[in-house]
Amino acid sequence: MTQADEYRKYVLDHYIRPARRRGEQIMEVRLGDVRDEMGLDSVKATDVGFALDTQKFEELANVKLLEISGPRSKTAPNNIYRFRIL
Repeated sequence: MTQADEYRKYVLDHYIRPARRRGEQIMEVRLGDVRDEMGLDSVKATDVGFALDTQKFEELANVKLLEISGPRSKTAPNNIYRFRIL
């Protein structure tokens, strides 16, 4: 399993699946929260953003990335990735 796969699995297990169980249709992930929860440094946190902004993650989690909001950089800690749960 690659590091990107580990990040995807973490977000799937800790964000997507719980939101799906609660019946949510839209859910958000803040990169800085994932970074802190996983104990990542700022360099690794940027990799989380790249891992979530992929078709591979959408297929794995059965979600659709709707938007990335926050600073211009897709990988800033305050960026929020908003997904539709399919």
